[in-house]
This record gives sequence, structure tokens and C-alpha cells, in this order.
Amino acid sequence: MPDPDPRQLWPVVVSALQLVAAEAGEQVAALPAFVHVPDEVALTFDDAMALVPHLLAAGLLDDAAVAQLVALDTALQAITVWSVAALHDEAAWHDVRQRARALCRQLGLARGPIDLSWGVYVPGRPSRRPRP
Repeated sequence: MPDPDPRQLWPVVVSALQLVAAEAGEQVAALPAFVHVPDEVALTFDDAMALVPHLLAAGLLDDAAVAQLVALDTALQAITVWSVAALHDEAAWHDVRQRARALCRQLGLARGPIDLSWGVYVPGRPSRRPRP
């Protein structure tokens, strides 16, 4: 299977970065009501990070931008409180947001609108297994 066209991957990375950079209320509004918003913010960014090597190879990102994306990913992974309240109140989420905003500025990206139309969100079903 041939590699995807990196120009088609770029909007995925842009929207994931915009989602991380958004205010907590914007993050909640951008995602379906049935998802756990903090997880989806991080997972969306993680999905985008898988595309970064293709963008680097195509010259759409430079080493400095990749280093900042990796640092942002590391900061997201270090977060320990994963609740909607934490999105609003925790310093770690504020720090991640500020890092994402700085990277948006460096890359010349607007903070929005956040277009997640490339993603598919599927609500789960309650388990039929009895709880222990």
C-alpha cells in the first residue's frame, strides 16, 4: 500500500493541535457528548503524532517543530488528572494548552475553527457482563 499524500495528513495534525490549544469549553464543544473529553483530546493528538514522520519526510514540518510536538506529547502523557473539571482547573492542562498555542503561532496556524470531520466517534454499548 502506498504512503498517503502528506498534504492530506496535514489537516489532521492541524486540527489535533488546535484541539489541544483550545479552551476547555471549546474542547468540550468540539467533541461528541458521549466521549470522555480529556481522553479524546489526548487520543486525537496521539493519532496526529503518528503522522508526523510523514510530514517531516515531506518537508511540511521541520526538526524544531517536531521537537515541540514531541515535547507537547510528553507533557500530555505526564498529565495525571483526567476529568472535565481538570481541563478547566488543573495547571498541567493549562501548560499543555499554552504549549499548543505557542506551536500554533510558530507554525502560522489559526486556533480555529477546529475541524474534526476526519475522525469517527462511535458510542459504546453498556456491557452485558455482570459486574463483580
